[in-house]
Amino acid sequence: MSVYVSRTLIVDKGTSDEKVISEEDISTLSTPIIVLGEPGIGKTAFTKHIESKMGGKRIAAGTFSRSENLELHSTGVKDLLIIDGLDEVSASFGNSSLDLILRKLDLLGRPKFIISCRAADWQGSSDRWKIEQDYQSRPFTVHIAPLSKEQATSFLAEYNSRINPLTLLKEIERHGLQELIGNPLTLGLLAEVSLEGKGLPENKTKLLEQASQLLVKEQNPAHTSSTIATARLDDLLISAGAITAHLLVSSTLGVFTGPRDKLPDGVIHISDMKNLADAPRVEEILNTRLFRSDGEALFVPVHRVLAEFLGAQWLSRRLHAGLSARRLFQALEFSGGVPTALRGLYAWLSYVTPSVADRCIKTDPYGILRYGETDQLPTARARLLLASLASLANEDPYFRSEDWGTRAISGLARAELKEDIISVVRSPD
Repeated sequence: MSVYVSRTLIVDKGTSDEKVISEEDISTLSTPIIVLGEPGIGKTAFTKHIESKMGGKRIAAGTFSRSENLELHSTGVKDLLIIDGLDEVSASFGNSSLDLILRKLDLLGRPKFIISCRAADWQGSSDRWKIEQDYQSRPFTVHIAPLSKEQATSFLAEYNSRINPLTLLKEIERHGLQELIGNPLTLGLLAEVSLEGKGLPENKTKLLEQASQLLVKEQNPAHTSSTIATARLDDLLISAGAITAHLLVSSTLGVFTGPRDKLPDGVIHISDMKNLADAPRVEEILNTRLFRSDGEALFVPVHRVLAEFLGAQWLSRRLHAGLSARRLFQALEFSGGVPTALRGLYAWLSYVTPSVADRCIKTDPYGILRYGETDQLPTARARLLLASLASLANEDPYFRSEDWGTRAISGLARAELKEDIISVVRSPD
């Protein structure tokens, strides 16, 4: 279910001007404003909420970047345009995602705007400089803070009346999963799993696996004989992965099931999905909670994190079935790196496909650490990840840009890497 609690915001985090404000105070900031946060922190829900509070018009960044008829998004120079999901925009050679958005904004007469983006994919000073050049105004960066314990308690109380929030929070901490409490997506998934009464998962991978299985279950007793209820679980999940992998790689919003002559821009028609390999239930899976309706006959993944996790599972299966790794990486990599829109998918591919893990780690070590699962890495790969991060830091000491929150790195903090870690810590550079 959809639950929203008012958020705490950190303005210009990490600078001498840093300050903490309430959600209601964002209207006191002048635009442009960049809203940043980790995956699942609630950026989309937040942009929808401020749209209702501040007015203006909200649009997905991918849809906006693909639009040819910009009049559809015109708000007037004095009105506000809220653009959600800069990290979901795929850029072409020589351009960044922000370049594409700023070009569209220029064609609209440079209206006031707020943009949301994953913190790890915001390019910091370089992106800020571009905005300042166009708007002659330094943008504010606003980080969405993790849920406090009080906010998490309110979230769980509203999520389901069967949940005792304090009891569940204590159980989450007992399992060592307290890092997941501050994130509304993972907290909601933990709530879903707890309601099944089978105990909490031991790590993020297990959580996403259990949550995916729950979200495809038929909830209505009147439909126990439906094709969804009688389908094999693996067929449903791999079909979901096939759809989400295609949506992510093609930077497409969702799947349309209506008449082809009514196909909206930036979406895929269901008929184009029917012959996908390893995807026997592409029509049925759209009617599960892994997807949500985003308009008449239009279905989008319930959340990008789950889309990336499931999409990587399908790509891994295709590699095992003979898909050329060279062809796959031609689609996933660009100029020796990974486009921001694909980093989560790439990180999970590394985890579920050991045959390509070393390549993925060397290509985007911070993406692997930030979006994937490092707790279960074999020691040799954990050592490679640490070395690759050190190499990246040597090339670009500011590679984390403005993503300076605390990160749990239990996958690297292990006895076998003691000497490697000491070497990094003692390095004069």
